[in-house]
Amino acid sequence: MKLLETRLARVAAFASLFLLAALSSCASSSSSQFVDPGNLMREKIDEQIARIPYQHQQELLDNMLWLSQVGEGAIPALVQALDSGEPKLRSSAAWCLGHMGDKRVIPYLQKHTNDSNEIVRLEIARSLVLLGDYRQIPALIAGLDSELQDVRYRCFDALQSATGQNFDYDHRISEADDRRSSIDRWQQWWVAQQGQAWFQGSQLAAPQGR
Repeated sequence: MKLLETRLARVAAFASLFLLAALSSCASSSSSQFVDPGNLMREKIDEQIARIPYQHQQELLDNMLWLSQVGEGAIPALVQALDSGEPKLRSSAAWCLGHMGDKRVIPYLQKHTNDSNEIVRLEIARSLVLLGDYRQIPALIAGLDSELQDVRYRCFDALQSATGQNFDYDHRISEADDRRSSIDRWQQWWVAQQGQAWFQGSQLAAPQGR
């Protein structure tokens, strides 16, 4: 009897180890599909990401451009940064991922479309639209009415880049009433697009200028 109990305990222990290994494999699956940058480059990437909360203006832009140009080796660390408690880090990571142009990051960004911070939500929406997920266009159209000029510019820039449209919108106009006509045209355009064949068939590969 004791021999049987011992064998069962060993089997249970082996099964537990196997399960832990499987879970570990699943946890690392988000990074396994991307090229490993190597230890030295990985440390450099982590270091640059850690600096983002303390950087401003040109220094911050230069850092984000560097991260977006490193290539897919930086993607796992940037995806992880989307879970940071620091909104500035989350929005910067989303910006970098969007500018990389790698559509494999779309599912990771989509998990954060309901971020608690408005700026982060808009940055994620911008990146998704630039990558081809046009379902986020309504969020950007709403951002055209932001009180912040920089937010208005970023939303408009992404919309124009992705669709080829502008509807005479000017992000520099401070009065909301003066922006209303252009925003209404954007909204009307969006409603019309949802009945088009390209939108019904694919929400990830809409042609420009439609």
